[in-house]
Amino acid sequence: MNAAIRIAAVVVGLVFLTLVVAGLADSHDNTDQTVRADRWADDVCGTVAAWEGQLEAIGDDVAESNVGAREHDGGSGDEVEATAFVRTAVDRSIDATQDTLQEGLKRAGIPDTAQGAQASLALRQWAQQTEDDLNRVQNAFEDGADAPASSFALLAAAVASLERSLVQGRATVAQIGAADPELADALTGSRTCQRLVEDQP
Repeated sequence: MNAAIRIAAVVVGLVFLTLVVAGLADSHDNTDQTVRADRWADDVCGTVAAWEGQLEAIGDDVAESNVGAREHDGGSGDEVEATAFVRTAVDRSIDATQDTLQEGLKRAGIPDTAQGAQASLALRQWAQQTEDDLNRVQNAFEDGADAPASSFALLAAAVASLERSLVQGRATVAQIGAADPELADALTGSRTCQRLVEDQP
């Protein structure tokens, strides 16, 4: 499977993951405020939809691009295009994670349940780790050679970081549900969250 198809598949998989993140479902800013569990759950999945949409757009661009097909052509134009393509894809992923996911986590507030503060913190830490991993990929890209081989290796590293994020995100939401059944009920009972699950292939 080439890099374009693989990253597109990972991005689609991230939609399933995103039942686990908190955020910005509307214009309300509940930063550091206590909110009802059902409201928090709706904001979680609303933010997820926005973040997933940005990631999906990046994945679509990768899948529709012919850069992956020209990975071994060896032309200087291909080299320049591959380098610029990877830089842009990674930068856009970081921007989406920082501006949409991280900001949404902050604005979602803290659910008013027994383990609400811990749940909010766990999700924010998960999102921060996702951003940190992508930043490490970006830094490696900046330090690497501007050649197709290194470009596609770094694209693979970005995909791998998202795959790890997917696994960790699922583990985080499972831990939240086990520790706080009220939050688990709020997430599974939210129509916004249900629509995200129903939309999965």
